[in-house]
Amino acid sequence: NTLKISESTLYRWRTNNLISYQYTDKGNVLFSYSQLYRAIYNGIVTVRQIEKKDLLAAMTAFKDEVIRKSIAGKL
Repeated sequence: NTLKISESTLYRWRTNNLISYQYTDKGNVLFSYSQLYRAIYNGIVTVRQIEKKDLLAAMTAFKDEVIRKSIAGKL
């Protein structure tokens, strides 16, 4: 889990319809990066003991790493 968010927190977000999501063919849950970022930024979703600025920084670092790997052909 990239953001160190517990499964129960993610489940709560889904069951309370706090952020949209979709299931993959294998049954995994996917959240849209931009929607998740916006939900954290606007305080729609929170994570106990992790400050908003730290969550947003972790999301940005994750996105940057995906882009770096994509450019390097390592995805």
